[in-house]
Amino acid sequence: MSDDRRATAAEYAPYGAVSRDTSRAIYQDALDAHADPDHPCHPFVELQREVPDGWVWQLPIPFMGRRAGRGIVFLGLNPSYGPGDDPRLGCDFETYDHYWRSWFDAHAGSWPRLYQHYQEIGASAVDSFRIGEDALVLEMIRYRSARSGDLWQLPGMFQREGGRTLALLREVAPRVVLCCGRDVLWCLRELLTSLRAQLPEHFRIGQEEGRVRRLDAGWGDVVVIGARHLTGSRPPPTRDDRRRLGEVLREALATSSQEAT
Repeated sequence: MSDDRRATAAEYAPYGAVSRDTSRAIYQDALDAHADPDHPCHPFVELQREVPDGWVWQLPIPFMGRRAGRGIVFLGLNPSYGPGDDPRLGCDFETYDHYWRSWFDAHAGSWPRLYQHYQEIGASAVDSFRIGEDALVLEMIRYRSARSGDLWQLPGMFQREGGRTLALLREVAPRVVLCCGRDVLWCLRELLTSLRAQLPEHFRIGQEEGRVRRLDAGWGDVVVIGARHLTGSRPPPTRDDRRRLGEVLREALATSSQEAT
């Protein structure tokens, strides 16, 4: 292997990153889902039918950022589709993979509010924090739709996407997972037996916001922190609420570092 090829491989396989093999598998699954009516995620083709004429189906978001260098994952439910230049059907894998790894290279002022709030929380916890380098953004369900309420009507979809999410978390092996919204925390509870043992099935997200739950997640010890959806809840967390979440995140990271030593 040439030196150049070794450098390229290293770029995509640092600590806390998603491998190219995993990224390619998500990309291929998207092509299969679009083409195969029997694929559990094929209904997402229908869920994008409301976009204006002439639009091309938006591919799922596999992950966002190069690495979770500080061991942080911000976990959402599923991304909506929109008028941006995100990769669409027909995009080649290299373009798709590079686009999502480098997404946070753009100026933070151009990001949607949700990701600005993630950055704000991370910066309250970690000096010189930069999302995409210190933390990754993952979605519980990567396929894109207009309404998250549609998701639970799709047979077999969560079993497939949830399994992929668990594999992604094992690969990244975060120290802290911040769950953005009740549905995200509920889904993670379904995936992790150790969280199910701690978190009641019928929980209130307001009571879980900022609460630290420590557990063995299979890839190692991890802290799970719940929060209302940072932009979609009514009312959404305030700036002071986000600052407090950052303080909780800082303490969780410090404690996990001490336990590691």
